[in-house]
Amino acid sequence: MIRPGKIESRLKRRTHSFMIGEFLSTLVHSSLINTRANIIFDARYSVLTPSLIHMLENLDTTETILLLKEQQQRPGAPLIRAYCTLALSRIEKSQHYIDALEQWLERQQKHPVIQFRPIITKEDGDIHSPFKLTVQETSQLLIEAFETLAQIQTNKGIDILLSSLAHGHNKNKYIIAGLLIKSIN
Repeated sequence: MIRPGKIESRLKRRTHSFMIGEFLSTLVHSSLINTRANIIFDARYSVLTPSLIHMLENLDTTETILLLKEQQQRPGAPLIRAYCTLALSRIEKSQHYIDALEQWLERQQKHPVIQFRPIITKEDGDIHSPFKLTVQETSQLLIEAFETLAQIQTNKGIDILLSSLAHGHNKNKYIIAGLLIKSIN
């Protein structure tokens, strides 16, 4: 049985998420894009971070690119840094960002894309830290990073995809094979 306090807490979170989503959708039509985006970045809403960065990437203005570069250097926010690196590697195709992406993928080669949430015991406590990516965030980021490498099609990027296919985690092989086929077309 769910306690009444839990129901209120869930409703508050859903209402809050809805309001943030509405707030996010107004970014495109606002002249205060960077200010509003900074509010979301400062609040560290990990659920909204990928969507926000994709919206900024699609706007492709000098202001949004500068904001992405600034956030890519943000200390203590690995999710924001990683998604900004992905976005900048797709927008600018700068070797600096592509190298950072390739190095991260090489380190994550053995990480499975599909992974179940670990069971948390009372002894473990809360294992989530704002300074560390969760299993779900890492998996989502891996998929986007593999997809970005397939789109950019650098020699080293294709080598990393092939290496991940040959030596990486077994669960990732089908996704990587599909991305390699897609990059050929």
